[in-house]
Amino acid sequence: MPFASLKHQARQQAQTLFDSLPSSRPEVITEEQVRQLPEPVQRFMHYTRTIGAPRARTVRLKQTGLFRISEKPNAKWYPLSAEQYYTTQPPAFVWWGSIQVAPLLAVQGLDVFHQHGSLVIKLLGLIKLADYRGPQADQAELVRYLSEIIWYPSACLHPDLHWQPIDQLSARATLTYHSLTVSGDFHFDEQGALTTFVAQRDRDFEGRPATLTWSARADKYRSFGDLFLPGLGEAYWHLPSGKFSYARLEVTEIEHNVSAVYSA
Repeated sequence: MPFASLKHQARQQAQTLFDSLPSSRPEVITEEQVRQLPEPVQRFMHYTRTIGAPRARTVRLKQTGLFRISEKPNAKWYPLSAEQYYTTQPPAFVWWGSIQVAPLLAVQGLDVFHQHGSLVIKLLGLIKLADYRGPQADQAELVRYLSEIIWYPSACLHPDLHWQPIDQLSARATLTYHSLTVSGDFHFDEQGALTTFVAQRDRDFEGRPATLTWSARADKYRSFGDLFLPGLGEAYWHLPSGKFSYARLEVTEIEHNVSAVYSA
């Protein structure tokens, strides 16, 4: 099938990542472990029902939603379908998405962080339109990984993730992976729901390397198995012209500690 190439590549990479993990039973998250975290993060762990749940070693999820491929103020939204895979030790992910820009025309993306970051974009899954990699991509993709621990909250206890309280409703997380360090601010409501993540993220802007403010919003919490996690995410770039939303994603399923990729 003409649309299968990049998706197949994503699943192969994710399965290799899963297969590289040692076989062991994940430990159960305890109240004592969570007490070391800043108070708003503790409330988040309670709110998401993470205490008493197994630590996530692998994660797989599916998404549907809308995506903009242009940053013009009135840019059109296009339908998106995606699947994503994570490991927590080491921190890594593989994301594949398909954006339907016309009835018979799709743009596909393969977004990866595994030791290094990369983003490949192809038309029809075959014709390469962009290949983004290097130190900028490393930083950008590790920031993305950090922001998405909302879907596997046990990663808040990762040994290389250090928390610093900001106030009663926010905390700063700093994640170090080898020589790369990224930080982001997590903002919560009074019940413990994480509402917003804000960080500085590298990218190209107007043909030049740049570091811009990037944020993500989480909403519509619901049950996924025994956990209570956001069902909706929205991503923004904070451009000189203003805050620009470019991705609105609904998570349709999340599974932790599954060792196989999707087959359909």
